Amino acid sequence: MKTQYMCSEIIQLKQFENGGGIQTSTAILEEISPDSACIQTDAPMPEGTLLRLVCSGCAYYCELEGKVVHCQFRPQLGYFVDVEFAPGSEWCAETYAPAHLWDPASLIEKSSPVEARAANAGSEKKLVPELVCV
Repeated sequence: MKTQYMCSEIIQLKQFENGGGIQTSTAILEEISPDSACIQTDAPMPEGTLLRLVCSGCAYYCELEGKVVHCQFRPQLGYFVDVEFAPGSEWCAETYAPAHLWDPASLIEKSSPVEARAANAGSEKKLVPELVCV
């Protein structure tokens, strides 16, 4: 089972249009894993739409490329868009740690290494288990 980390960070979104243009907008990064993310937007996005999520919290400029695999409207909240990252564009916490990054599995696994590190370190950034970037 893959771990989907919760977070909350405003990001820049680049949406590639069929005519070759790029539409830039702002979105909220809600969840992230090495191979996917969930973003909240004000407008719907068709499945298959190519995107770049621009990471503002990086020590250097980075982008995660992917495509829309699902889009759902939630009243009073907006559109929640599931993005699958392209091969070679996987997320790695060592490179980019979004604001408020949190592993919800830490609530279930009472003796998990995540909880142990969090108790010892007291830092929000430490709530992410060790990930190996390739």
